[in-house]
Amino acid sequence: MKMPELGKVYNMTIKFFNTDYQLKVGHRLRLCISLSDFPRCFPLPYQGQINLLFGPENIQKLVLNTIIGEKQVSYHPKFQKPDFSFIEYLMKGQKLPLAELKVLKDEKIGKITVHGEVGYEIPLMHLKSPLILSNYYDASVIKGKPETAEIESTGKAKFLLGGQQYFILINQIVRQKEVKISAKIEVDDKVYYKKDFQKSLYWTSLSTY
Repeated sequence: MKMPELGKVYNMTIKFFNTDYQLKVGHRLRLCISLSDFPRCFPLPYQGQINLLFGPENIQKLVLNTIIGEKQVSYHPKFQKPDFSFIEYLMKGQKLPLAELKVLKDEKIGKITVHGEVGYEIPLMHLKSPLILSNYYDASVIKGKPETAEIESTGKAKFLLGGQQYFILINQIVRQKEVKISAKIEVDDKVYYKKDFQKSLYWTSLSTY
């Protein structure tokens, strides 16, 4: 498919992935059309615009398969329930915590950041101390400047083995034109292994898709 021409009208049919949802009485579905869905999808490094034409010759419609009232699907596939007994045993009945999400705003430069963070401990039978895990990520962009989009994520792990303290750190930064990854392993606060990776991205310069 060639790049769309400015001002030209295109007829498009977009198929959604299969999913299901039960609506409560009084609830509604809303269809949103956007050029990006950051941080779920990385935005293009430039601003764009979508114009929808209405009228008899330009019809917009959303077609959904629905089950109304008491009607039920005639066939239900049988799936085996996942066995979480081992994890539940390690966690001793504790539930894995959900990530805490925050939206931070810097009004001076118009920067918006979505911050997610989670941490938990997993007791392991063969270790005298638990495995301590933590992870956080920041997805930020300056309003009106999609080329400034950036995602940074960091994962940490710490445990005691053979009388030595191990610490693992992995950091990843993704921008429009590059990705950086660094990994490090420390044993008793001394660097045992370290490696940095960096690569330029050129997907924004493609003329066709």
